[in-house]
Amino acid sequence: MQAMTKPRIAVTALLAMATVALVTACGGSGASDATTASGTSSANDPTPTSEPTDDAGRAAISMAGTDPRIVLHNRDEGPDMAVGGRLVYRPDGRCLLVEVGDEEIPTAIPIWPTGVEPVRKGGKRGVEVPSFGSIVEGDTIEAGGEFWDADDPRVAGLDLPEECRASGGFIVFNEDSFGPFTPDG
Repeated sequence: MQAMTKPRIAVTALLAMATVALVTACGGSGASDATTASGTSSANDPTPTSEPTDDAGRAAISMAGTDPRIVLHNRDEGPDMAVGGRLVYRPDGRCLLVEVGDEEIPTAIPIWPTGVEPVRKGGKRGVEVPSFGSIVEGDTIEAGGEFWDADDPRVAGLDLPEECRASGGFIVFNEDSFGPFTPDG
């Protein structure tokens, strides 16, 4: 009986080594290598594998303008939280920030919906929001949206000057949500 056990153990060990060799040769690690629609690896790895894109292959986050330079997103929907603050201009970085006025989020980088364009009006810099109008430095913004942390993977690789970095991360405004804001619900 003992003579039969050693060959079985040897065969089992040989099969295990062959399986590991096959998985390694195929480029796998044994873990899921699936990529989600948001451009990230499996749920256990939030690191972007490439620039995030939408279903049509467009960049999910982009920059527009030069003075002011603004950040845009192309999301159709987002959380419907009331967000806002006072729009300020940073001449050293030629960018806009939002003074939120919260201890945890004193300032945030605005991410505007696609279609918003940078403008200069009356010597002030700001944005033109379709179906709403102009918002320029000094104006108070009320809209639906959400906050993203400064290291959120959705903005990885965003080329912002250091002067445009905000201590509070990002404030993401939803399309068609500007004005006196009342959340749905």
